[in-house]
Amino acid sequence: MILHLRYHIPALAFLAVFNIVAPVSAQASFDWLNDAADPRGMALANASVAEARPMEALSLNPASLSGLAGTDSITRSLHIGLRRYPASINQQMIQAVLPVGVQVVAFEVRRLGYGSFVGYDIDRQRQAEYSAEDLLLRAGYMRRVGRYLRLGATLGVLSSRLADVSALAVLWSFGAQLNVAPVGLRLGAAVQSEGRFVTNYGDVMPDQLPTAWLVGLAKSLAYLPVTIYISTGRDMAMKQLFWRLGSEFKLSKRVFFRLGVDQGKTAYARGATYTDLLSGLSLGLGMQWGDGVGEKDKVRKYPPRFVLDGAIKLLGPLGVSSAIALGVRF
Repeated sequence: MILHLRYHIPALAFLAVFNIVAPVSAQASFDWLNDAADPRGMALANASVAEARPMEALSLNPASLSGLAGTDSITRSLHIGLRRYPASINQQMIQAVLPVGVQVVAFEVRRLGYGSFVGYDIDRQRQAEYSAEDLLLRAGYMRRVGRYLRLGATLGVLSSRLADVSALAVLWSFGAQLNVAPVGLRLGAAVQSEGRFVTNYGDVMPDQLPTAWLVGLAKSLAYLPVTIYISTGRDMAMKQLFWRLGSEFKLSKRVFFRLGVDQGKTAYARGATYTDLLSGLSLGLGMQWGDGVGEKDKVRKYPPRFVLDGAIKLLGPLGVSSAIALGVRF
């Protein structure tokens, strides 16, 4: 399974709790790949398959890379984000989105650092410290087909390292987004994290990507400043169905409140406690400012706009995950 397994048992047991790294289980590998790194997607519980924004799109649905759902306009954007998991596991992300005519290309770098560990041999003798991390390099492409349909795809390389052993994978995703303009409804479908490992950690438990199939919708309410997001899908590795629900409340032209629940994350529940009741719940706050907030510039159709988002997700007895991101659209 893992070279020098006797030195890594404490780390593997720790990582298994979070279902994050591949060597832990062939059924739950690299779940973070399908979990939006940005706070908006996190606050909406990854339900925004039909209307993801740029920072969410590469993880949830690349057909949403334009960032302006329901319009024909496309903006350039640059985003940086940080996410913190329990036990000081940290994720960093930087992403650029660039329009090319009716097409959009995007590039993303994400790094997940698990920190440092101390190894012990079978006699419980302390060994040298070691670290673990995952690195994802990914590119995305989106193209409009007609006025209301968008298609997108991503291609990425994942490198995972645990001490002196590593694994390498190539992965891809596909997505579609349809804007049903007459009724103000957006529909989306995506296949996430298909691919294969070029090299594996070991032969006993082959590494497996968290492939998932998703469909979703987004609907803005007619008389309330609220957008509802619903998605459902199947985790192909776990052979399980799941659903997600999110809502975004427009408090003003500059401030948004988000709330979501991810039924798939309720697996963190461990007993009849209040933390179990809140497992899978997420919430966040987004703010935007700049010349383009609320009205169009007289010279440029969409002048620079800055976006600051924050979110937290409750993981039951495991604790809380938090994220913050800053972006600029220009």
